[in-house]
Amino acid sequence: MDIILKVQDDEDVTQVCWWRKNILPGYVLYSSERDASTEIPIYDHDMMQVICKDKSCFVVDVTGDQFGIEGWFFTKKDYVETHLWDIFPGPSSNEKHIIARLEKEEDRLPGLKNAVEQAIVSEETKWTNRKLAWSNLHELSGSDRETLLKELEAALNQQVKAYLDGQ
Repeated sequence: MDIILKVQDDEDVTQVCWWRKNILPGYVLYSSERDASTEIPIYDHDMMQVICKDKSCFVVDVTGDQFGIEGWFFTKKDYVETHLWDIFPGPSSNEKHIIARLEKEEDRLPGLKNAVEQAIVSEETKWTNRKLAWSNLHELSGSDRETLLKELEAALNQQVKAYLDGQ
């Protein structure tokens, strides 16, 4: 992150933009914040675009190695041509800012979040009995995974409805 902060302060840089690339059908597994022994798939890849006063554009991709991208600093032209990716603009503000704004707009949001968390924990407990976790859902057959996710969706809907009906 220090590199981005330094680049933003460079007098020749006019703009630094966050880019996001959907990497389907590939993915990378990361440890779950809920359970360190669980890995979950990540399907998006983020990088930064740097635009200079002279209109030259560069890409800073410090995590590209996990997707087989050698190096971390490229001209935009080389980066886009080499990787043939569709690039999407990344989020325009951080998660804490978004949550604070939403909580201000909808005072039931913290309660809804708790209801969702309760439903997820309940379903995860059921999964444990079946020796399932977020890390191995991709190993299930398509129909088994679909059934499991529909059960999760039903539990979420039921928990959220119960919360909203109680308000």
